[in-house]
Order: sequence, then C-alpha cells, then structure tokens
Amino acid sequence: MDSFPPIPVDQSSRDQAHAPDHQFFIAANYLFTSAFSLNVQVEGKDSFFFSNGHDIKSDSFTLTHATLRYRFGQYDLALWGRNLFNEDYKVRGFYFGNNPLNGWINEPYFQFGEPRTLGLTARVNF
Repeated sequence: MDSFPPIPVDQSSRDQAHAPDHQFFIAANYLFTSAFSLNVQVEGKDSFFFSNGHDIKSDSFTLTHATLRYRFGQYDLALWGRNLFNEDYKVRGFYFGNNPLNGWINEPYFQFGEPRTLGLTARVNF
C-alpha cells in the first residue's frame, strides 16, 4: 500500500484544538416553595479548531437546560430537559477521504452533540 505524507497545516498563529477563546456557564435556582424549585442553566462555547491536523472549526453554540423539582418527605421528583431548544452543534470534526464516488478526496465529517433530551428522575432518600 502506498504511503501518503501528511498535508502540512501552519499552526504558528492559531489556537490549540478544542480550546475556544470564550466559554460560559450561568445557572439560576428559584424556590417557589420549600418543596418546589426550578433550576435553569445556560452554557456556551465560542468556535474552536477540531484538530491540529486540519483547519476545520466548530460553530459557536449556546445550550439551555432546566430542572423542575418537587420534594416531599423523603421523596424527590425531578422533570428535566437538556438542550431544550434542540440546538444542532458539532462536538468533533474529522477531515479525510472516505467516499470512493468522489475520488477519495478529503472532506469534513462531524459528530454532533446530544439533541433535546427530556427525563423524569425519582429518588428516595433514606
């Protein structure tokens, strides 16, 4: 099998892979009563390079999560959601030839983050 040398990427003036310039996380808790509460979280990341081996970058993104909790006695019931606005966001990026129909030319491939996820958690504390 023939060996192909890697294509050089000039990294002299670029950020490290998976290191966004800015990222944030904000959370707020609100107690409606001593038993009923709401927690809202917002997190975001600036764009970043996926790898040191190519120049493909992510888009910046913002995600919103929330938990509505009810506590009664030793029981705890929580309705929660992550990525509530179902934001499509890329968490990994690759760049290689994988398609024989286009002559194996290098092209980007992406792994996306989790879509909107909803759940109900029940706990018994003892």
